Order: sequence, then structure tokens, then C-alpha cells
Amino acid sequence: MTPPSTPAAVPVPSRMPAHRRLRYTLLGASVVLAPLALTAWFASCPTFDAGCPDQTHTVAVLADFRALSPSLMRLFLWANVAAPYLYPVSYLGLGLLAMKRAPWLATLGIIFGWAGSIPWGLVADQMFMLHALSAVGHDTVAVAAGHHYYTTGQVGVFLAGWAGHLPAYVLLGLALWRARAAPRWSAALIVAGVPLMMSAYFPGSSYLLQVAGYALEVIGAIPAAAALIRGRPEPAVAPAPAGATPAAMPRNP
Repeated sequence: MTPPSTPAAVPVPSRMPAHRRLRYTLLGASVVLAPLALTAWFASCPTFDAGCPDQTHTVAVLADFRALSPSLMRLFLWANVAAPYLYPVSYLGLGLLAMKRAPWLATLGIIFGWAGSIPWGLVADQMFMLHALSAVGHDTVAVAAGHHYYTTGQVGVFLAGWAGHLPAYVLLGLALWRARAAPRWSAALIVAGVPLMMSAYFPGSSYLLQVAGYALEVIGAIPAAAALIRGRPEPAVAPAPAGATPAAMPRNP
């Protein structure tokens, strides 16, 4: 009688493939750089208010754009360049990190984050336009153009999605906490940044609460980014269990 053969073990790769390393390095970098860009954005906003800027007073906004120092204006404009690229990807990175053990929280967090970050392209476009109008100096025309711009129905619908960026941080912070995909203090900071950002809109509050809220997101995101760069969402393949063949085992993407 022929003795049963021992199932072959699927080898555990000693090094992460280059394509995975690149993918998770980019995701991890975006998780930190996106809130960092928003921190810089609110810290250098020409109007220094929570709404940045308050579009109900276009003439005053244009005057603030002219008065801002050139160094802060460069920081503000470059933050507007970076945010539309980084912000949507950052929510995806946080969600993927917690997806295996908290799928619903992670999925909803990604959806809210996507809806809340995609409008940033339109926000950045407004900032570039205000900067250009402040240089031209035709304030009366700028006020009329701004009024027409913000009363367009499609623009209003597009910007309405912005409300999703705060629930997204709460959902993803809770997902990271439940999944233990990052230290719990990291998940707690991601959630704690949201009340600070919201309180910036209360009467008499300061835009610095926005800056502080996004700064907490940056600090909380660092361990999550490190976990992504290590490739934690895709663990190495373990040895095959008894009776299984290598062909039947799940494969890493």
C-alpha cells in the first residue's frame, strides 16, 4: 500500500514583490500627506477663517488674497495642487488597512471619504481663480462671476459631497480600532480630529481648530501609513493545510 504523500507547503515569500511595495508605499504616503496638505491649507488660507474663504464677501476675500505674504501664498497654492490627488487615495488606504476585520466600517468609510474628497478639485479651482482675480483687480466683475458660480445647481450638488469627509474619518478610525490594524491611540486620534474640525464653525471659534484637527489626523495616520508600507493588507501566504493542494490555495494578488 502506498503511504499518503505529505502536501507540499506553499512557500512564504521572503521579500514583498516590487509592484506591491510600490502600491502600498503610495497608499501609505497619501494617508499622511493628505491631512498634512489640508493642515497647510488651513494654516495658510488668505482669509484665516474656518470656511476658507467666506464666499459671501468676495471683495474682502480678494483683498485678503492680495495682502497675504508671497511665501504663504505659495504654500497655499501648492497645498491646493496636492490635495485633489492625495485626499481620495488616503481614504482608500485607511479603508484597505482595516477591510479584513471591519469590512462594513471600512467600506462605508471609503464611500463617505470618496464623496467628501472628490469635490476638492472644485475647491482648488476656486482658489486658483480667486488668486487670479485678485491679481487682475476687477473686483466688481469678480463679485458678479462668483455669485453666478455659486448659485449654479450643478456646483451646489458637487460641493454637497464635501460633507462626507468628516463621517469618513470617524468610520475609518472606528474600523482601525476594531480591526487593530494600527495602534488604538492612532485610531482614537483619527476620530478625535473630527470634533475639533466641526467646532471651528461655531460662532466665535478660530480657524486654528481646523489646523489642530487635521494635525491630529496626520499624527494618527503615521502608524497606519507604516502598516500599509509593510504590506499588512496582503499577508504572506501560509503553508498549505493537510489535504490541500497548492492549486487550491488562495493566491496573493
